[in-house]
Amino acid sequence: MEKKYVLSPQTLAFSNDVFAGRKLHSFQSAIKNVFKQEEQALIVSAPTAAGKTYAFGLPTIASPHTAFGKRKSMVIVPTNNLSDQIANDLKEEWGKNISVIRFSASDIRARGVKKPAEIFEKIRENDIIVTNPDIISLLVSGFYYRWLNEKEKDHYREWTDIFRRISFMIFDEYHIYPEEELAKILSFIVLGNVTGNSHIKYIFTSATPNNSVKELLQHLDISIKEIVEKGQTGISEGRTYRGTIEVIFTDEKIQDAVTPDCPKDKRTLFLFDRVVGYERAAKKLIDAGLTDFEEISGFANRLEDNTNSHIGSPIVLATNAAEHGLNLDVDVAHIEPGRNLENFWQRFGRVARRGKDGQIIVHIDSERLKLLPAEVNDYEGFVAALETIMEEREVYINRILSNMDAYMFLVYKKTGKRELRNQIWNAASRLPGFKAYFKFDECLKKLRNNLSFNSSEQDIDSFEEWWDTFLISHSWFRGQTETVRISHREGEVSSGDYKWLLRNTEYTTSRDERGEYYVIQQFLDEPKDLTIYYSGPMGDVRFSGPEIFDHRLLRSKWECELRKFIKESFLYFRETRQAANELMYLLPTILASMYPTLLKPSGVDAFVDDQFL
Repeated sequence: MEKKYVLSPQTLAFSNDVFAGRKLHSFQSAIKNVFKQEEQALIVSAPTAAGKTYAFGLPTIASPHTAFGKRKSMVIVPTNNLSDQIANDLKEEWGKNISVIRFSASDIRARGVKKPAEIFEKIRENDIIVTNPDIISLLVSGFYYRWLNEKEKDHYREWTDIFRRISFMIFDEYHIYPEEELAKILSFIVLGNVTGNSHIKYIFTSATPNNSVKELLQHLDISIKEIVEKGQTGISEGRTYRGTIEVIFTDEKIQDAVTPDCPKDKRTLFLFDRVVGYERAAKKLIDAGLTDFEEISGFANRLEDNTNSHIGSPIVLATNAAEHGLNLDVDVAHIEPGRNLENFWQRFGRVARRGKDGQIIVHIDSERLKLLPAEVNDYEGFVAALETIMEEREVYINRILSNMDAYMFLVYKKTGKRELRNQIWNAASRLPGFKAYFKFDECLKKLRNNLSFNSSEQDIDSFEEWWDTFLISHSWFRGQTETVRISHREGEVSSGDYKWLLRNTEYTTSRDERGEYYVIQQFLDEPKDLTIYYSGPMGDVRFSGPEIFDHRLLRSKWECELRKFIKESFLYFRETRQAANELMYLLPTILASMYPTLLKPSGVDAFVDDQFL
């Protein structure tokens, strides 16, 4: 069963602003002139293929120079694939006028305390820096300075130098960041302001507006200006950014559509919700004798032997790593719709770009297919139809604020200079849970100072170690996974990472007030039974089977283990009872910021049938 719609070409109107002989759209003009606006933040919503990347060079090119030269822009993007593309596009467009560099943690060659020096040098020598939020996060949180004691830190450049040198920070595709990453981004703005760098203009760009970010900026007293650019049909004075699109909704499985017989004169994209679907499709093509196909996978791009070869091949296999901003230039796209409307629009934008015609086949289940109307005549009707079958992504504001509490306290704790610590305290104390972290830390000091028995020293050491690990985990790389070793029933040992579980299991997703979580239903291949042990203050916390990705249960187990540890270790000492009771009281607030990556130890061992590796 299928339903077919034909959507007319979409055009963006021009504004009255012309730069370097090129007419600009209203959102491009707003980005170009952002240095003139009174508001500190600019939120831009513009369709895919509207020309956002071109606009990223405009603030640096068009704004007046400072005493130090050109005003620098830092473009923050969520994936390495996207950062590569944006950097290349900016070099091609503006390379004669400005210097552009793209770098991530893997591009940093220095080691130890020389890492920050290399990062600062890259920022000093270039006009536009394209990177991910992890670089800034690790600098600001003191991760790169973790080898130094407090006195030594005074001899090295402070992280505030970043904010002094940058005039514009652009957060592209900001809508896809999880709550914990949005918390870091918003913390950058707060920290920039409290350290006297309120000159920075912050630009948020996306094809799918997110009101939660707007609300949070207002909550943090960050003034905003909002620009929403919408496509139109039938206007003469404008640029056609999207051609005619034939949209087919079908209940055919996407795996059944994968075939080596795709037309050679057209590029066909297959975009899967899950890596396991992508890998099954690749195996299907290889088994059929076809190896000349392009692969775009966030997981594959982590592997050393991945070269993303066969660029320009007629068949492209991709995961959701391809849905954000990549110019794939495909004629036909077979897609799974994603979990929410946000995913769908990003995937929809991969076809019919730059005025070309295209076809998109959406593979959905029969029940949702029945809900679609028999006929759709325009984009407005199409959007309305989609809203009936797709979910909107919820962003939990309280969860973001909880993670801001944790991250800001980490920055406070890792900052050596007293004046700077006071500035951070004055700003962060307005956040709802920041003082809880401070009190928690004070309670640990009380326990340490009031210990009467040597036998409890090991307990407090263990607890302090867990606390430090918990805090520093807020600055870890987004999506970084620890290596795991997996023992199969036959005795074979293989290695992978945390994402191995996603690739090799059937799982469902669910949501609660704290966000999304996964529940494993079964393993696709061996091993059929897997147990992971996380190190905690009381020893190992054991998770197995369906428990592994049930984040609600995981947090609950951790809280139970920590309460048990506090009670058994400290409550029976008269001198420490009050501090221990305070710890118990503060614990729920602290653990509210917990998300899966906070729970990963440094090196995870996987077990099958309770056999230790």
